[in-house]
Amino acid sequence: MKKFFSVLFFVFAFLKIAYGIAEVRNVFVVGGCYTPGQNITVNFEVRCSAWQTTFGNILFSTNSTSEYTDDAVWTSAGQQDPPDNNGHDGGSMQSQGSNGNTWYQKSYVVKVPS
Repeated sequence: MKKFFSVLFFVFAFLKIAYGIAEVRNVFVVGGCYTPGQNITVNFEVRCSAWQTTFGNILFSTNSTSEYTDDAVWTSAGQQDPPDNNGHDGGSMQSQGSNGNTWYQKSYVVKVPS
């Protein structure tokens, strides 16, 4: 069964007792038609509160609800081929440093799942 690219989902976690805020903007995908087995490039900008770390996954899902059974094509272990759909942890995407106003450009190449 083919899955359609329906949502990019980023799970954010923070490495501090105090609550942090993470933001993602300018998400776009390069790669033309999303056919199974094709590589695509996922680009976005991310930032979070000072001295925090942003974690996330890149998922393919059939709906807008993130679930552990969704096809995770990027996790804490890096690119997943075949996708991890048996539970997954978010990978570190950016350590913020002292300036919580700085945006960081990120780019990940992932394979479209079957």
